Amino acid sequence: MGLKIPGHTEAQFLAAMENVVARLAHGFVFGIHTLADMRQQCYIEALDILPKYQTGGLDKQGKPKRALENFLYVAVKNRLKNFRRDNWMRNDPPCALCHDGRQSEHPDGQVCARYRKWKTSNKRKSNLAQPGPIDTVPDETEASLRAESDAVPLAEMRELEAKIDAAMPVELRSTYLKMRAGQPVLKGPRLQVEEVVRGVIGGLSPA
Repeated sequence: MGLKIPGHTEAQFLAAMENVVARLAHGFVFGIHTLADMRQQCYIEALDILPKYQTGGLDKQGKPKRALENFLYVAVKNRLKNFRRDNWMRNDPPCALCHDGRQSEHPDGQVCARYRKWKTSNKRKSNLAQPGPIDTVPDETEASLRAESDAVPLAEMRELEAKIDAAMPVELRSTYLKMRAGQPVLKGPRLQVEEVVRGVIGGLSPA
């Protein structure tokens, strides 16, 4: 790769990244993004953020100011959070006033119906991507939440998958099925499939 990293060799970078990927990738698998996809995304994000370490990574004695692996872990984790958010939730709220917490400027001073529907829809899709851990739920509410998680999210996910299946062009179907099966695919077709999926997800949000 020809990387130049202050105080580190390329081999040390790769070893650090293997540890980072092993710790992070499985926790960010969602939707059509498989474990292989997220492992690759870890490297993409790391290479993108690496110049910040290259430019400010050494002290006056020429030693790294911060452990490379710790730097990569924090930076890549934050970027994966953004990646998941951007690919599962729309960032175009229908009401800027409500989104900025200025709903008091509406005539009735309340959050408008369009924004409530938009926020609920985005929250639903986010929960489908990463449901909360059941072991943090109080005993008295666990039963009702378990029933909801077994019914509503599953039905919504099936509905979403059906919409994606219907929207997927014939020429991309083979790539799409391989991605769902966790098989490697070429970058070009993968990006086209992701664009179709984003279009379907975006279309589910209220205008």
